[in-house]
Amino acid sequence: MSRVESASDSESWSFPYPWVTEVGVAGFFLVALLIIALRGDLNPVDNYISEYAVGPHGWGMRIGFVLLGIGSLNLVPGFFRPNLALEGRHQIGYLLAIWTVAVLTAAVFPVDLQGTPVTPIGTVHLVASLVGFLSLFVAMAVSVRRFKQSETWRDRTRLTRAVAVLTPFVFVLEVSLFSTLGWVGIGQWLLFALSGGWLVVLARQFDRLEESIDESRRMTRET
Repeated sequence: MSRVESASDSESWSFPYPWVTEVGVAGFFLVALLIIALRGDLNPVDNYISEYAVGPHGWGMRIGFVLLGIGSLNLVPGFFRPNLALEGRHQIGYLLAIWTVAVLTAAVFPVDLQGTPVTPIGTVHLVASLVGFLSLFVAMAVSVRRFKQSETWRDRTRLTRAVAVLTPFVFVLEVSLFSTLGWVGIGQWLLFALSGGWLVVLARQFDRLEESIDESRRMTRET
């Protein structure tokens, strides 16, 4: 399905800015690595990333989650652009919005450390994490289908679709194989790496599509 795109639409709807998502995702991982280097009481192999938000330098890990939330939020308005020719774009936008709220909620409500009593705050973190990742996986599934159906997006989103297909399988491995082996930290690092990578690649796809639209307008004006 094609859609006429006016210059006014493009000027009014410039989101997403790829660099915002890139900085947000990169900032999350840089902060996480820094906190790991500063703390010796937790092991990145068998401790969840969220556990670094509890205890010494925990505020830093919370900032990392906020950065990831901002990077994710940057993508949401892009799926509500009136000039975006993509079926199901609002569905993806709403699902990414839920993911964003979940990430920011996880930043405010820290997880319960393994082996400690369950608390209401920790339960909020757990529920937010489950809802967030479920929403992200559904957003990935919808995007794979819609991008593949769109002539405009099909050839531009092969990497995006590949990562979207792989990420849920890593989640299954995390809750099954990695949990059994006690490597929950490794499983979560892989999951966040793929999820963050998908967000960054998706942001770049918007940028390339915008360049293509601008080039098409320029050629139309010249003719």
